[in-house]
Amino acid sequence: MTKNTTKVENLPTEKELITNTQDCVKYIQQIQNHNETPTNVDHLLLHIKAVIDKELWQPDERSSIQYNQVVVNVAFRCYYQVLKKNNIEDKFYGQFIDDNFNQDLLLKEKNFIVLQYLLLTNQSLVLQPQIILHKLLTAFMLSVDFNHVSLMSILKSLNLLSKKFPKLNFDFPLSLDHVYFCLQSNQMGMRDECMSLLQFVCSNRELALQYFQSVVNYWPWTNRNKLFVLGCILNKYILDECLQASNHDKEDFFLGLRSTLNYKNLLAPSQYVVKALSGQKSLQLLEMSVNILTLGNKKEIQNFHAQWFSRIQQKDELFEMLQQKPEIALFIDNSSDYLMDNEHSYRLILIFSMFSKQVFLLSKLHFFKLSTELLTNCFQYDTECQLLIFKFIVDNLANFAIEDCMEFVESFLRTHSSVDNAQFRNTILGKMPNIINYIAKTFCKLCLNSPQTSSLESSILNFFLHLQKDIEQGIASDIYQPKIFCLKLLEILLKSLYTETVTKNAKNCCVSQNQQLGLFLKEHKVFDSTAMEMRLMELLNDPLGFDDALDLIVELLKIIKPQEVVINLALDLTQRACSLADVDECNLCFLYARVAVQNCQSEDTLKEFLNIILSNLQENLPKFDKDPLLACKTQGGHLFGLINVLYELTQFRPEICCAEFLNFLQIVEQIQTLVIKKLNVAVVENAEEILSAASFEDMDKSLEMLVCQSSYESEDHDLCRKYLLMSFWLTLKACCDLASSMAIYEVKKKPLSEQSCSFLQRCLQVNVMVLTKCRHKGAIESAGVAIGKLTKAITSHLDEDTEEFNLLHLCLQQLYEVKESNVSTTRRGAGFSIMFLHVVKNEDHRGRPILKRAVENLLNPNLKSKDAEADINCDRLEALYLHFLCVLVRDTELREAMSKYYNEIMMAAVKQIDNPEWTVCNAALQLFGALVPKIVGQKQANEFENPLPWEPSEVTFSEINRKLPKACVYILNYCLAEKSSTRSIILFLEFLHKVEYIYKGILEEQNPVYNYRQLMWSLLQHNAEKVRKLAAKCLIRAHEFRVELPEMLQQITSMIFSVKNENFFEGLVYTLQEGILKLQHESKHIIAATLYQQLEQQIKQNLQETFPSKCLSYKFFTLCKLWDLLKLLQHYQLMEQLKVLAQPQNKVDKMLGYDLWLERIEVN
Repeated sequence: MTKNTTKVENLPTEKELITNTQDCVKYIQQIQNHNETPTNVDHLLLHIKAVIDKELWQPDERSSIQYNQVVVNVAFRCYYQVLKKNNIEDKFYGQFIDDNFNQDLLLKEKNFIVLQYLLLTNQSLVLQPQIILHKLLTAFMLSVDFNHVSLMSILKSLNLLSKKFPKLNFDFPLSLDHVYFCLQSNQMGMRDECMSLLQFVCSNRELALQYFQSVVNYWPWTNRNKLFVLGCILNKYILDECLQASNHDKEDFFLGLRSTLNYKNLLAPSQYVVKALSGQKSLQLLEMSVNILTLGNKKEIQNFHAQWFSRIQQKDELFEMLQQKPEIALFIDNSSDYLMDNEHSYRLILIFSMFSKQVFLLSKLHFFKLSTELLTNCFQYDTECQLLIFKFIVDNLANFAIEDCMEFVESFLRTHSSVDNAQFRNTILGKMPNIINYIAKTFCKLCLNSPQTSSLESSILNFFLHLQKDIEQGIASDIYQPKIFCLKLLEILLKSLYTETVTKNAKNCCVSQNQQLGLFLKEHKVFDSTAMEMRLMELLNDPLGFDDALDLIVELLKIIKPQEVVINLALDLTQRACSLADVDECNLCFLYARVAVQNCQSEDTLKEFLNIILSNLQENLPKFDKDPLLACKTQGGHLFGLINVLYELTQFRPEICCAEFLNFLQIVEQIQTLVIKKLNVAVVENAEEILSAASFEDMDKSLEMLVCQSSYESEDHDLCRKYLLMSFWLTLKACCDLASSMAIYEVKKKPLSEQSCSFLQRCLQVNVMVLTKCRHKGAIESAGVAIGKLTKAITSHLDEDTEEFNLLHLCLQQLYEVKESNVSTTRRGAGFSIMFLHVVKNEDHRGRPILKRAVENLLNPNLKSKDAEADINCDRLEALYLHFLCVLVRDTELREAMSKYYNEIMMAAVKQIDNPEWTVCNAALQLFGALVPKIVGQKQANEFENPLPWEPSEVTFSEINRKLPKACVYILNYCLAEKSSTRSIILFLEFLHKVEYIYKGILEEQNPVYNYRQLMWSLLQHNAEKVRKLAAKCLIRAHEFRVELPEMLQQITSMIFSVKNENFFEGLVYTLQEGILKLQHESKHIIAATLYQQLEQQIKQNLQETFPSKCLSYKFFTLCKLWDLLKLLQHYQLMEQLKVLAQPQNKVDKMLGYDLWLERIEVN
């Protein structure tokens, strides 16, 4: 359809005929109120339905539908408005629920999206919500069980239904297991939708209390999903009621909640519980808060302040309870005595800053007494306390004399500009807008009330004068910290006060007041833009400077809007830098060029400048080709500087040079081919085509050949080789940047010209050439970034079915068809992988067609090496494809998109782990290693100084079985097989030992976890000690800690000493050890301390009763493990008995580990 369509009968009624749905809905909105014939109305309705079908078309059921929500929303509203206006029956969506929500179509994602839009219209009034609810919940459980892509759409439909019908009766036995699966999801928005559903589910009191009982009694406090569920339940029901129903101790509940402050990943989830309890006005929450603030450790206090304090509504009540503590009351009355005590200073300063409002209302005398104490002695405390004081002063500026505040801030900035901690410096800078805005507000009030010059004006003037002096001193520093701090501070001042167009720097900023203050300061010569421009230009002349500092200097010059003299200076310095021999000095030319190009208003000047650069480039190219070392060292012959200048022109002023793009591209292609041949000249000096990337050895030989053949005389060939290599790779980088920049400009042109596709292909090929024919790390990484930018431009501006878009598919296709002889094992085809990653990850298209096709191709079993006798120095294609998958899996930005392929990717990895070909095996191991942390998560971050003996895990067996059904079956069968590789079993167990069994309210007889337990029990007898140890941990994780684990541990202790097989005995010892560690950590604040002590006593008693009275015939290595177990149990009596029974034996094999045994008994 075109925008100028005027006749309704000409509108397409088939989705295949629609090209632009946005244009369609715009036209529909224009004509929907026109009076049309019944035939035309029917045609219009068919057209609207076709628009909806086009948007909701799902080409692949594995991928979620990516649609334009605005288009679909408008289309549905127009549809029903047309129906209403013409008073006709809905033929398409009237019976939608009955027609589409049967068993066969229950998981079709389009149905749920349509339902959402029906619920947003008046059509919802004729729906039967209770029936729909049951259908949706059935679909929800099925989609979880099969890890279906429609899960998110079902959740959204359920939540919309519950909001539309708030009195809906929830009478469905929804399993907590399905809720847990959604809470574990990394899909954006999934957890929020699940929690919204949970709020609705909890309207069923019986089910909510059942959930609470399972969660509070069976889920450890280290599990963040426990906090999400508790937060939802406590939003509906009083804690005391829930605790009574679950027979859980209130003190343990709050101790468990408090323990979450020690885990970084639990801080955000715990806010839900704190907020819910605060909404209940929980007295126990306030009592716990008081205890944390007065007796908690430093990390607890910090995390409480950062995460919980803002969620507590009863701050006044909390302050009153704090006042009742003697140490707080004495602090308020005798601040000087307490503040100088370093042990208490941080705690007390933090409390004072948290409750400054309450202290001020309680007693202004005490408030100012404490504040004066802090202001006076600030620099005597440690840096953390000083930052607290700074934030306190800035947050309470209105309560202090502004002169004192300015003096304090000035001193604080000067003292802390060189602090190593970047977060510390950024916190200070983050407060500067508030300071500037308050001073501006005070200044304007002063001018309004007293036109005469006052002492306050002088103080303000002095403050900014001193600030400017400190900035000028700081930006000239060679040390990074003060330099970057002062540059950022200058940026804040420029934007807030000194530029022609002052910008709003904070929520409470009054731009006019800031402008008035800035004008006053400029009139009094506090800031001289001309002098600052020249100073910043001087600072750019720093070849070894910090990249971010140099970039910021260029940005500051742009903000200031430099005068013509500075622009002319920049143009002159650009040309001068391009002709310098030193690589670092020559590389500065792009900074000078950016200053000139961004700020020069004269097109004629820039065109003249462009001609000079092109002329110099054409002049230098033959010299560079003939003798690159001589040209660069003595004739100003570096090419990268001149190409970088062209890049700056293309990037910021393309209208000046777009006519020369074809010329630019021809030069770039010529230079790139030249450089790559130079790097491989030792091998392909006279070859027309470069077949493969030069190996590192060949590259070194080529550089040495160029140095030897050069007319430039030098005794240090090593230094010359490095010099040439630096110039070469910077030239390749510049070529890639320029090619991508030109292509991006071409892509954004509307409409594209006939030559656009050919031009884009050549620009892409510039990047592909570097990525596939070069092995220098800097060059290929730069090319990867450049091709990524171009990919983003193509996929965001062009349709998928265009010839230009298809270039990206063809680009990756080259990698599938590459010859094995072209991919060396050294760096494992790094350029290929980088190219693959940057093309795929930068795809900016709703359906991600490039990713979809790429993964399908990589997982295609028909793609394999034809030559079984491949060169030992080259990767086989299977290895290359596994490396491609590996970079996709590792990339954080692609995690959600790749997660739907994890099952197949895991299968691809595990099937190749035992491949006899080393390159394939190695690639499979790397892929498996990349997958595991994505599936089971990283190590949990906590605030403990020492690593935890038992690492918490949230990944469950049901989750793994749903996400990786094929891979799980394969891995378990592999471990059961008699001839399996021990190395591979260990690898799989390393993955499985992070998978936990969590009780969720149901115990099924055929639960897959029972078969898993049997497998791990059998592996306790394995010959490999590592396998036994991992199997023990897997077995323990496969039992919930409240009922099953204690029973199993008691059974093992009753039979362990009757076991004859030493491997099995050792496996059981490991199992006991891991089981006790799990109980100690996961049952904390869930199982009563007395019950745990009884269980531990029973285990010790069982060991005591069955402990043999005669000499143990086990290796000393095995006895060491038994010793460790007894030590963990603090069973000192048995340790003494073991020491007596364990005597050296004549058999050599029994003496294994004797040195370790001696170490243990000596330490004891």
